[in-house]
Amino acid sequence: MLRNLGDPRYRLTTNFDLADFINGQGLVDLDLSGASFTWSNRCVGTDLIQVRLDRDLISVEWIQHYIYSLNSMVRIGSDHLPICLMTEPKTGLRRRFSFRFKKMWLSHPNISNSVKDWWNVQVDGFAMFQVAKKLRHVKERVKKWNREVSGDIFVQKSAIQEELVLIQDKVKHEGYVNDNFSKESEVLSKCLNIISQEETFWR
Repeated sequence: MLRNLGDPRYRLTTNFDLADFINGQGLVDLDLSGASFTWSNRCVGTDLIQVRLDRDLISVEWIQHYIYSLNSMVRIGSDHLPICLMTEPKTGLRRRFSFRFKKMWLSHPNISNSVKDWWNVQVDGFAMFQVAKKLRHVKERVKKWNREVSGDIFVQKSAIQEELVLIQDKVKHEGYVNDNFSKESEVLSKCLNIISQEETFWR
């Protein structure tokens, strides 16, 4: 059976024909962590409407093969709260991703000279051994450079998003009372500004 079918909030947001189809197919509505609702009309007082519109439906067979978590994310440019499904096989095997040089790094004015300096490190041994050691050295230095150069913007972005999560959590429990509306708008503006800075940095 589909969970929460008797929940009044669920009945307000779900078409009964769709609910019959979901039940007939044996699909499961995953529990969402972090929020009770995924859409708000952002109105003040008794005009405020908050409902769970966004869902993730999966089969029982799928659950048997995957570990999962469905979490709400911070809302920035939409009246919908994004939701993120994280999964991994129950075997515990994780895919290892190879290092790739990102094209956007070439837009930074200092990266070319830095790579030349990192490549010119002194290495002894056969020619192919030197190439392998230099490639490894450049890779490690590029990763470190990326963390240091772009990290400040990412730290600011993370802090602002945490602030946005807090104010949106207040709205979830209190509605748009007192200065919640203006506070959320202020933090949203800061969030969009830092995102614009991040895009400009890599342009």
